[in-house]
Amino acid sequence: MAEVHINYTATCSDQEILNLLQGYSKEIFEKKGDINTVMVFAPLIQVGVAELQKRISKELNSEVAELRKITEASAKSATRMTWVTIIISIVAILLAAVSAFYSYQANRIASRADNSSALWQAEQVPVLKEIRDIGTKNLEQDRSVSAEQSSLLRQIIKKSQQVK
Repeated sequence: MAEVHINYTATCSDQEILNLLQGYSKEIFEKKGDINTVMVFAPLIQVGVAELQKRISKELNSEVAELRKITEASAKSATRMTWVTIIISIVAILLAAVSAFYSYQANRIASRADNSSALWQAEQVPVLKEIRDIGTKNLEQDRSVSAEQSSLLRQIIKKSQQVK
């Protein structure tokens, strides 16, 4: 006959309870379901199975609690990451707006510079024509002075050759 342990569920390990349950089941099987054997071992089997279920449930509950903690920490981390992403997005949008503003200002300044340059060039055309005209006039005067000087120089050379 299988050994009966009173209050065995409190003092035995999971494996010891499984071994005892197998022994109790084997005893019932070997006695071919004798009512006295069933009445002795069936409650022990029920108590053993209930204890194993209680232990498994306790382990699962602790694992669920740990998973809950991990999930909460993950949710907090995800929330922080979401806020960081939102802040970075806002900063990027602000930087893009500032960049667009300065690009627009630079374009306006460049446009003014182009217009100013075109105006300056337009104003310089008459000045350059005037300078050209003065240069042409001076060139003509220089040529006439040069022609006079050449003529005077030839006369001086002729007179100096005659005097010799």
